[in-house]
This record gives sequence, structure tokens and C-alpha cells, in this order.
Amino acid sequence: MFNHESETIELMSKVMDVTTLRHQVLADNLANANTPNFIRSDLDFQSQLTQAIDSGDQAQLQGVTPVIQKDHLSPISPDGNNVSIQRELGGLMENQLLYNFSARVIDRKFNGLRKAISGN
Repeated sequence: MFNHESETIELMSKVMDVTTLRHQVLADNLANANTPNFIRSDLDFQSQLTQAIDSGDQAQLQGVTPVIQKDHLSPISPDGNNVSIQRELGGLMENQLLYNFSARVIDRKFNGLRKAISGN
């Protein structure tokens, strides 16, 4: 069994890995905003991550793997492209906030461990 600090660090590390991949996917969508017949993609990981957190099982958390999926539900323009620049930019901003939050949590956990080790 892991202690609370290592579980938090593991979770936030996983979130940072996933947000890095999602950033790449969203940036690819933006890069192809004017490409005819391009269908945007996004990641499916939130449901897996929530399930792993709720289970309290460290192995299940480590097994969470994001899945890149094509978005066939968004409206398609006459050229066959379904990228919305506003949606992608909004997703990038949301994604960046989640990444920054995770990095701050990890930083605070490590600072707490450093203080505990040094006796401060």
C-alpha cells in the first residue's frame, strides 16, 4: 500500500502525462483546421481516471491509458472538416490549467517532503 503523498504524486503525474498528450492532439486539430475532410480527435480518459480514483487501487490508476478518438459528433463544414478553432483553443486553455494545477500539487508535495527530511 502506498502512502497518501505517493498516491497524490502518482495521480498528478498521470494527469500531467495525459494533458501533455491531449495538448498534442488539440494542437494537431488546430494545425488541420483548414484541411478538407479532416475529422478532429480528442482523448477519452476522464471516465477511466475517475473510476481508478474511486476504486482506490494503485494498480488500476497506473493502468489508465488515454485513448485518442475521432470526433464524429461535431458539426461538419461543407469541406468535410469538423474543427472549431474556438473549441480547440478552449480545450487547450482548460488543458493547460489542469497541467499547471497538477504541477503545483506535485511541487507542494515534494516541498513538504523536503521540509520533513530536513526537519523544518
